[in-house]
Amino acid sequence: MRREDDLDVRLMKEFASPGSFQWNVSESYSSIARKLGVDDETVRRRLKLAKENGILQGFHLIPNPHLLNMESAALELEVGAGRKKSLVISQIELIEGVTLIVDFHGERLRTVIYYENDRSLSRKIQLIYSICGGSSERHWTERFPPCDLRTSLTDWSILKVMRKDARQNLSKVAKQIGVSTRTVKRRLTVMTQNNAFYLMPISAYQKSAVLACSFTVRCQDRSRKRFVDGKIKSSLVRMVFSNTSADEYSVFTVLCNNMSEAETTRETISGINGVESVVFGVVRKVIFVPEWLDEQVERRIRYPHGILDMKEREKTVSPKWMSSDYARKKLGTQIRFNATTITEGKRQCNKRRI
Repeated sequence: MRREDDLDVRLMKEFASPGSFQWNVSESYSSIARKLGVDDETVRRRLKLAKENGILQGFHLIPNPHLLNMESAALELEVGAGRKKSLVISQIELIEGVTLIVDFHGERLRTVIYYENDRSLSRKIQLIYSICGGSSERHWTERFPPCDLRTSLTDWSILKVMRKDARQNLSKVAKQIGVSTRTVKRRLTVMTQNNAFYLMPISAYQKSAVLACSFTVRCQDRSRKRFVDGKIKSSLVRMVFSNTSADEYSVFTVLCNNMSEAETTRETISGINGVESVVFGVVRKVIFVPEWLDEQVERRIRYPHGILDMKEREKTVSPKWMSSDYARKKLGTQIRFNATTITEGKRQCNKRRI
């Protein structure tokens, strides 16, 4: 296993979260190289090496939840005793709106969910807690910039083609959707300016020689949080990712050589004035859940004016976790969900049909 040096760390940070998320999805290698003080060939060579080592597995485009008329939330929890963690994860993947699961060493998980309203979020959180059977720790709403873009069929087609290969050649994208390369560049520029989506590197931290440690920091004083976040960032030399958008919580991922260094980092963050609590875990695996997002994009291509027939409407309002057939096909086993939750979900679906 190769141990990432400081340039690798700065490169990973530039692609993942130079500020918060990387909204400039088509930023050139030469532009990134200038920021890092190297030449663009060095950037290309380091990325190639990371891919060959299996640490970097590609780049995804993640839609801004506001592009889908939704919001985003994250929750952290412990898997209960006697529950098989791998089965719990495979069940959570079936929940409508789940886009990301961070699996930590031990029993801890973090899940990111897109949701329509507070009631929808509450239902999904309770469902996840019932699946895990463990203790609920914390959850928070992530704040994303507005996205008032009037999307076209071409926009959704570009997003579909680039979703799982965000850094591919734009001429290939143009050929697949039947427009000119100039049109793709122009629409990408418009979507980038409107924060329609952000770039997310797919990193296999388990193949690295260092520990990817994720620190969840709480600062209840909202008037000081921005200052506190800035102090934390300036103190973390080997930080590769940060998300400071929530009102109380911030998440920082740092590459540490060992657990002693991770504990020292936790103590450093805890010592910053305004920090109320710090929890950290070592990332085992980051699991991207693409199916639901892909369905949302595909639906907007098939129904660009929002006109759904009755069969499609039922798909829209019926979360897949209600379908035991789907669950058996996906997991090869019968999943037993909380009966009250399912009954309430079906009742809501019937109300919507009316």
